[in-house]
Amino acid sequence: MSSAIEAPTTVGIVIIDGSRGTDNAPLQISEVRNWRLQARLTIDKMSVLEVESLAPQILIADFRGCDTESMLAFLAELKQVSPHSKLIAVGSPGDQAAATAVIGAGATAYLSRDHSTAALDDAVFATLRGRVSIGPTGQHAIASLIRGKQ
Repeated sequence: MSSAIEAPTTVGIVIIDGSRGTDNAPLQISEVRNWRLQARLTIDKMSVLEVESLAPQILIADFRGCDTESMLAFLAELKQVSPHSKLIAVGSPGDQAAATAVIGAGATAYLSRDHSTAALDDAVFATLRGRVSIGPTGQHAIASLIRGKQ
C-alpha cells in the first residue's frame, strides 16, 4: 500500500507563527514518521532568510492579526526565496478577505485558527498529494468569488 505517510523521504515543515506574543496557543502538527519540523519562526525578515536556507516542502503560516497587505507581501517574499515550498495558511475564523487573498496568492490550503490538529494534518497530507484543502472560511470565500461577490 502506497501513501504519503509511508513515503521514504522526509517532509520538511516550517511553521511561521504570526500570533506569537498573544494568548493564542502555537500551531501544532502530529508526529508523523516522515514529517520533520525544521523550525518554528515568526513573521519577519530573518525568518524569510531562514526559510531560504531550510527550503522546506511545506510552510504553515499563521496570519491571524496580520492585515491582508502585509500578509501578501510576506507571502511574496517567501515565494521568492523558496518557490517550491507549498503554503498552508491559517487565519482568523470568518476572515473571507484573507482567505481569498491567500488562496489567490497560491496557498494550497486555508484553515481558520479554530481548526483541530487533525484538520491541519489533513491539509498537510492533501498538499503533499497536490490537492487543495480549505476549511469553512476558505469555502465561503471561494463560493463568494464564484457568485461574483467580494
